[in-house]
Amino acid sequence: MRRALLVLSVLAAACRSEADRERQEKRALEESISQSQDSVHKLNMKELEGTELSAEELATRQRLKEQAEEDQNGGNAPPPPQAPPETAEEGG
Repeated sequence: MRRALLVLSVLAAACRSEADRERQEKRALEESISQSQDSVHKLNMKELEGTELSAEELATRQRLKEQAEEDQNGGNAPPPPQAPPETAEEGG
């Protein structure tokens, strides 16, 4: 009986630890999404104010948008669309 209680208490502790880890991961993911969205918003506002964004800022904005979408989808963002392969008729 004591062994069973010991095993159960160890399992309960492991479950609590796992739940804590999952909560921390969720918080970190939410923070990452929030920071990405804030950065994208700042770049959008800069552009709306009439300031032309540099190539680096445009690339950063696109990367952050994609990262935020991927994070919101749990890391399962759909692959980027690809052009269909050319057929013999189209290629000439």
